[in-house]
Amino acid sequence: MTETENETTVKATDINGSLIEIGSTVGYINTGTVGKVVDIKDDDGLWVLIDEKELYYKPELLEITETTTKKSKEKPAEKKKPGEEGTEAPEDISHITGGG
Repeated sequence: MTETENETTVKATDINGSLIEIGSTVGYINTGTVGKVVDIKDDDGLWVLIDEKELYYKPELLEITETTTKKSKEKPAEKKKPGEEGTEAPEDISHITGGG
């Protein structure tokens, strides 16, 4: 038996219709999880196994990407100091509550 006779060809496409293959780098659109595809199976629907979390995902919720981590897509949030725009000092309510 040759290798091609023994393999079952399962084709999956991402949210944009691009073909997902084993070894492709994909991102899960709901959480930003990014990883390499290690398995594709047809078990009551198509499922794609990503190495990062070792979980199966529905291919239509994946997107092929060149990115290897979600860090490169996100900037860390900058903390604002009290008094800067967007922050307000708490109102002094000690006279109302009898703070003491």
